[in-house]
Amino acid sequence: MIDNQARIFYCQQSIGVVMLVKPPTKAALIKELRTAPGKPSLSSLFSFLPLLLLTIAMLSSSIANGAVNAATDSAEIRVGSELEFPPYASVDESGQPAGFSVDLIKAVSEVMGLRIKISTGSWDTMWNDLVAGRLDVLPIVAKSPERQRLVDFSLPHTETYDAFFVRRGNPQIQNLEAARGKEIVVMRSDAAHHALLERNFRDRLILVETIPAGLSLIASGKHDAFLCSKLIGTIVINEHGLKNLEAGPPIPDYKRVFSFAVKKGDVELLEKLNQGLLIIKTNRVYDRIYEKWLTADDPWRTLEKYFWPVIVIVVTITLIAGFWLVTLQLLVKKRTRQLSESNEMLRLAQEGLEERVAQRTAELASANVALQSEITDRKLAEKGLRESEARFRSLFENMTEGVALHEMLYDDQGRAVDYRIVSTNPGFETHTGLKPEQIQGQLASIAYGTGAAPYLKEYAQVAQTGQAYAFETFFPPMQRHFRVSVTSPKHGQFVTVFEDVTERRQAEEALQRLNRELEFSNRELEAFSYSVSHDLKAPIRAIQGFSRMLGGEHASQLDKEGLRLLDVIVNNTQIMTNIIDDLLALSRLGRQQIRKSSIDLAAMAGQVFDQLQEQEQDKDLQLTIQDLPKAWGDYSLINQVILNLLGNAIKFIKAKETASIEVGGYIQGQETIYYVKDTGIGFDERYADKLFGVFQRLHHGPEYEGTGVGLSIVQRIIQRHGGRVWAEGTVGEGAIFYFALPKNEA
Repeated sequence: MIDNQARIFYCQQSIGVVMLVKPPTKAALIKELRTAPGKPSLSSLFSFLPLLLLTIAMLSSSIANGAVNAATDSAEIRVGSELEFPPYASVDESGQPAGFSVDLIKAVSEVMGLRIKISTGSWDTMWNDLVAGRLDVLPIVAKSPERQRLVDFSLPHTETYDAFFVRRGNPQIQNLEAARGKEIVVMRSDAAHHALLERNFRDRLILVETIPAGLSLIASGKHDAFLCSKLIGTIVINEHGLKNLEAGPPIPDYKRVFSFAVKKGDVELLEKLNQGLLIIKTNRVYDRIYEKWLTADDPWRTLEKYFWPVIVIVVTITLIAGFWLVTLQLLVKKRTRQLSESNEMLRLAQEGLEERVAQRTAELASANVALQSEITDRKLAEKGLRESEARFRSLFENMTEGVALHEMLYDDQGRAVDYRIVSTNPGFETHTGLKPEQIQGQLASIAYGTGAAPYLKEYAQVAQTGQAYAFETFFPPMQRHFRVSVTSPKHGQFVTVFEDVTERRQAEEALQRLNRELEFSNRELEAFSYSVSHDLKAPIRAIQGFSRMLGGEHASQLDKEGLRLLDVIVNNTQIMTNIIDDLLALSRLGRQQIRKSSIDLAAMAGQVFDQLQEQEQDKDLQLTIQDLPKAWGDYSLINQVILNLLGNAIKFIKAKETASIEVGGYIQGQETIYYVKDTGIGFDERYADKLFGVFQRLHHGPEYEGTGVGLSIVQRIIQRHGGRVWAEGTVGEGAIFYFALPKNEA
């Protein structure tokens, strides 16, 4: 029965359907006890005794069969257990590991034939040893996305909720948001620690090694609250006699779902632990461990383990007393019969016969009750199996992916030569166009018309080892791309789950082709800009040189208007030179390699501002630098961004005016956003989309010099960092220029 249930569990797990029955809650157990009928009568106990003996015999047989069938591993499994995590993990008076998780891993190891060695230590040490591979399994670990990247988790076996423990009289903390701004104590590397880190609780966290240490800090008046499991914290308070502490309500932000955690990639051990969990839940060992450690004290629970032994003793005493009384009566009757008439002897014989008939009738009734109970149990098991099969069939029929069950065929030497298609779902026909009646029962080499069974080597490996496998492939007979996942429900069989990814692959190839074309166009455009800029510089330098010679050697031959026109030529050639230099800088950005590092943007902004202020002596400038998060990018390129933005802010501040420039930043989602704000002349937001275009200028005139390329360089640099730029402004009030960079990638 256990083997069949394990197979059902394994098949369900392979398609993502896993069911575990949670242990009964305390309230449910107490309710059951309080609503139970009155005390059993002596006759009912006698009638129940054969059923009890039959049940003990069946359990003994199941345990013996489980012990015989359990496989033994030569490798010893290294298990870690915490020192102070009651009732889940602790050490007893002799220093040996104890607790719910210790009994649980021992029970699973016993039914799966695993040899284990349990070592103890602090949680942080045990966790780091598991991640580093020095341990194979931790039996009580709360599952979280962060931990899933480091280790693998079994199916969950327990869950609990956390709460904040505060000093009595202090306001209770209802949730994580209410804890912001407070000094929170947590156990290092605990699930509560990870939950707070995921929500950016970093500055005011106090880390301790054990739960008693954290609760002692709060009880002594230090810090604001301690976050841990409400059940465990309450037990520790009682065991250690901590005073003046009280627990808040369970927080709704998260709950601890405990599982076995194994070192990353140990799939074989994980499957054994999952199957072991199912087995001990089926044979009620899990319930006994759960009630031993996790059920609150209850008078009935305390006396329950003594109830049946007492009943057996009472029944035995009753039987002995009855036997003695019957013996005494028989002696009296014997003496009476000796003194009675022969007809009295006949009457007593008749009474004895009636008594034997009644006893036999009672035995038959008891056997009938036991038989009816067994029939009822069998019917319930069959009903459960039918429901499970119905759920599996519904899932099989309604999956949009194609699903097919195959049977591998071998030659006389045990080599895989082909496989037969056993059954398919409607999704199979949708993706392949092959109808079930055409291919079910057919050999793959014939059904697909390929001559040889497709992917025989890969499928044979899965059917032989039972290890799942996934791959993407182009299937020539159908001219389609498929993504295929393969699992094995039992030796010699395999199941394929696949979906048509042809459209996705075609879209990816088209996107790659467009990216290559775009990259080629950009390179051509950059090369053209670079070539044009270089070709333009030579004649401009000639114009500048001859203009200076004309102004220096022949100025006396020019009138006032001629000198003015000569100045116009010199100034415009200088503007043209600046434009060409900016174009060269813009074209180089496409070829310059980006070397990213952590940048102190506050220090950079201060240095750039000092350089620019020396060139603007006629302006009263004040710089305010707010708290700036560290930037992640190329130092020289980001420096050019700050130089262009601060220079732009200073340029549009009128001379002789007191002006304020502010630099700040903040984190928003997956971006770090920075801004440069000024109190200059501003701009009309209707034209904000033109600010970052090449040669696009919203303000002209000699007092606002520039080439119209500076903000284009800013945009190009930020885009190469994977970020974005934008601006806001109001005419006459100032402007704010923003740029956003991805958060630290290190």
